[in-house]
Amino acid sequence: MHRREHEITKFFYSEETDQPFRNCIDCDCELLLGDVPYTVQKVFVRDEAVFEYAMCATCAERLRAELSTETQLAYQQFLFSSADLSNRIGLVREPDEHELDEWIESCMVCHKPRSECYRFSLCGLLTGAKILLAEFPAIVCDDCEKELSELTSKETRDRWDRFVEENFDGPPGVEMDSPYSQPILI
Repeated sequence: MHRREHEITKFFYSEETDQPFRNCIDCDCELLLGDVPYTVQKVFVRDEAVFEYAMCATCAERLRAELSTETQLAYQQFLFSSADLSNRIGLVREPDEHELDEWIESCMVCHKPRSECYRFSLCGLLTGAKILLAEFPAIVCDDCEKELSELTSKETRDRWDRFVEENFDGPPGVEMDSPYSQPILI
């Protein structure tokens, strides 16, 4: 796979610290050393991040393996049948300097502009202090998240709820099983 690196933009910083994520949410390994690939996922309501974490590739793979096969296949089928990933899979061309911004300006599935989204999820693949242009970065709009949520099995919802409960303190009354609390971009 041909990849190109770009410096992390503030869009992938932790809202809490206004700095790059330093540690994996699960195993606490150091992410900025440069040798551990990791993902940053954030959920936005308008322009405010309401949920965020960084997870090393090892922990993300372990979590993915705990999701139901039914959900994994449904997500793959939906994304590959609905999204135009031809410019992302294998990245067969060199991205120009503006491509990073272009990839997160609209939903990777339906191309709804980010500015028109009430809610959206953002995911990026990073290593050290660099973001990689491979299949990610990407956003998924609220409409496409709702469609993906309908494909999520009860087993996967239960596992995701455990992950959230183990790692986040939410305010009372927050719906953990809302369509926006799913492992869509892991």
